[in-house]
Amino acid sequence: MDECFLYPHVKGKTFITLNPGIANCFRRFYDLVVHLARNAWLLKIQSIKQNQHIIGAQSQLYDFLFGSDRQSLAKAVPVLFEIQKGNCFYCNKPLGNSKQVDHFIPFARYAHDLGHNFVLAHGKCNNAKRDLLAAPKFKDEWINQNLVIHEKEITKALESYFYCDAAKSLAVSDWAYDTVASSKGHFWHGLIPATNSARTDYR
Repeated sequence: MDECFLYPHVKGKTFITLNPGIANCFRRFYDLVVHLARNAWLLKIQSIKQNQHIIGAQSQLYDFLFGSDRQSLAKAVPVLFEIQKGNCFYCNKPLGNSKQVDHFIPFARYAHDLGHNFVLAHGKCNNAKRDLLAAPKFKDEWINQNLVIHEKEITKALESYFYCDAAKSLAVSDWAYDTVASSKGHFWHGLIPATNSARTDYR
């Protein structure tokens, strides 16, 4: 049995039992322990060069891996409402009071707020889409709206609150769509008008 000040190293056991006082030290020095662990992982990920075109600049890597104190998405509502002319991005019907900011590339797939990744949608559309990627036809519309026609407008309105880089957003979207397509995963095709249920398929 190897000696360790954290816990006894007993061969064959599938669990550990912390030595007396260790749990209390972890609680007391929680912030320090988390800081050391995260920075060690950060250095490890930074050494993998192949992922840099997806992860982006090292200054953004910490937020990518561990999340950040996310700015209120409400900051994006005015500019999106204006460029979408008050209509839902997905069904193109007037938003009225039912408007939500949606991560076009779902936050579950890319856990970082990119300013050009937001669209404004009805609550029903947003909730139906959930963590699925919208169908490729929506990707084309999103590129045209957020990365071509209104790219500078979105940057000006949101760069004080979110990371804004149209090229980075496009690279992330290409990666996400390629991943789903290669694994034959689900795409979301919008709500069926007659039933308000979501349509998905494997293509």
